[in-house]
Amino acid sequence: MKVTTRLTFIISALLLLLVAGTIVFQKSINRSSYKLAENKKLEIRQQIERLLNENEANSIHYFSKSDNKIVEILYDSNQENFQEKKLTQKIVDTNFCQHLSKFIDNSTIHLTNNFNNDTFNKSTSTIIVFYPLLNLKKEVVAYLQIAVQQPVFAAFSTFLGKYNIFFIAFTLGILALLILAITSYINMPLNGIFNAMSTGKERYLENMEKRSDEFGQLSRLIALSFSQKRRLMEEVDERKQTEESLRKVIKELELTSDEKEKAERADQAKSEFISNISHELRTPMNAVVSISSMLALEKLDDKQSNLVKVLNFSARQLTSLVSDILDFSKIEAGTLEMDEEPFNLFAVCTEIVQMHSFKANENELKLFFDEDESLKRMIVGDPHRLNQVLVNLLSNAVKFTEKGQVNFSYKIINQEDNVASIKFVVKDTGIGIAKNDLDRIFERFNQANSEIHKKYGGTGLGLTLSKKLVELMGGTLEVESELGKGSTFFFTLKFPMAKAVDRTEENRLKTASGTLEGLKVLVAEDHEINAFVLKQFFKQWKVEAIFAENGKLALDELVKTDFDVVLMDLQMPVMDGFEAVQRIRNHPDPKYKKIAIIALTANAAKETREHLLKNGFDLFISKPFDPSNLHQILYNVKKYYVEAKPDTSAM
Repeated sequence: MKVTTRLTFIISALLLLLVAGTIVFQKSINRSSYKLAENKKLEIRQQIERLLNENEANSIHYFSKSDNKIVEILYDSNQENFQEKKLTQKIVDTNFCQHLSKFIDNSTIHLTNNFNNDTFNKSTSTIIVFYPLLNLKKEVVAYLQIAVQQPVFAAFSTFLGKYNIFFIAFTLGILALLILAITSYINMPLNGIFNAMSTGKERYLENMEKRSDEFGQLSRLIALSFSQKRRLMEEVDERKQTEESLRKVIKELELTSDEKEKAERADQAKSEFISNISHELRTPMNAVVSISSMLALEKLDDKQSNLVKVLNFSARQLTSLVSDILDFSKIEAGTLEMDEEPFNLFAVCTEIVQMHSFKANENELKLFFDEDESLKRMIVGDPHRLNQVLVNLLSNAVKFTEKGQVNFSYKIINQEDNVASIKFVVKDTGIGIAKNDLDRIFERFNQANSEIHKKYGGTGLGLTLSKKLVELMGGTLEVESELGKGSTFFFTLKFPMAKAVDRTEENRLKTASGTLEGLKVLVAEDHEINAFVLKQFFKQWKVEAIFAENGKLALDELVKTDFDVVLMDLQMPVMDGFEAVQRIRNHPDPKYKKIAIIALTANAAKETREHLLKNGFDLFISKPFDPSNLHQILYNVKKYYVEAKPDTSAM
């Protein structure tokens, strides 16, 4: 496993250790506090009994109630007649209680007819004890309510609070030093980038970040990605704690309508957080993937070509990890929705195999892919979630196999009423899993054992997410394994057949591409690096492009020049993409209602995509985007939107 990924896992483990240590420590404090309080309650009761019975040997001590007055009566136990036995009696009133309280430090004593359970208020360090006053028949006539302040508890809590803050600050300090330790030297540009992505140490990028060329831009993006990923993990952990607290409050207090409204606003805020963090992470990753793809098109020697492949693979792995974290958070919140769309299963699986072939070759592994050729048509389902599951399984197989081979296959095991049951299998000859660890590997943040994490790294999240995604798609992820002899992961899903062209025709249409020369494109993009990436590709493709930093400037350019297509970012200053598209579509000139508008968005949520298509956009491209996919989309726009327009020049 590359050092960059290993560093990510170490940081995540430290954050989780911080949270877990704080929680365990706090629970231990609470248990100790309440145990001390129980001992103090017993001591208070014993003190009251001694005070009431002091200097009264050979006597019996009782209380009676008459005319709403409580009377303390002392009897001589040596006398046979009760009337003769009476020695003294005194009225139990405020003065009597104040007299008793003098003998118990920091206490106040009241007489009450209402009984409550003994309590301990940790925040005020107050213990309240109810002592019963009994008559001759052992019946309760009243209670002494003893409230005792315990300053030592308050001081103890204050000390522990400061210790907690010190513990957190110390851990975060170590974490900061770990991150700063990886920013120092750099060699040649590609070697520097390779070392940074392989080791996860930012010191290889220190000098390169000052460069103004593509390598400088890429170095700054990689450093930014490390920082944003750490922030994401912290925010996710904090959000999980907030969600758990919110669920407990709702269950215990049965929220009123006002409180429910606050809870709904909190849920909305969490959804907005997921959307924003997705945008913030996917936007720089778009440039990383795109620039590495751009470098692959340059004339490179074998060493440089391998470095670029490693860079591209690592960037895609980081993108996959970000998606896993965001989706896992959505699953726990119960907000993850599955898509239903036609897709080419062979194309999805082929891309996954190609993605991992470089890593397999690097490890001298044989990677085999076996498709079911009887599947001729496209199927309906969620290709993105299926892709996540298969990427996780294949990545693990390649990672945990030091020699031998990895086999990936899918096969139709049953088909009826245009619904196919397809079994997916990922088999390796790797390290295998012990029988007593098979159940643990599907638990979140768990791996088979600590040695696995030390040697191979990993968050322990991939299999948990894959299992939940397979279950959401209607299947069950299973595993068969023997220690030292490899593992086999498999699951079966049902997919309806798509009412569309068959797979072969769909492939032909996708690969039928051509030149973009002469295409006029307006790009509304405020992110400087993303704009830089698009300019480089458009220059290679001979596309005429004008760039605007916000929606308002894009509208101004659209009026001055005739464009064939508009690429519109969504989140921009001054005027965002949604408002800009509404103004374009509502323009009195009918040509603006027909111009092709494509959304460039880092928000890949289903509701966002549906909202785009309902509000004036024709297509959308998710960041990070595949350059070949962008080229294909622009070619289709040129062919079906531009060249298919009627020639009005002679009218």
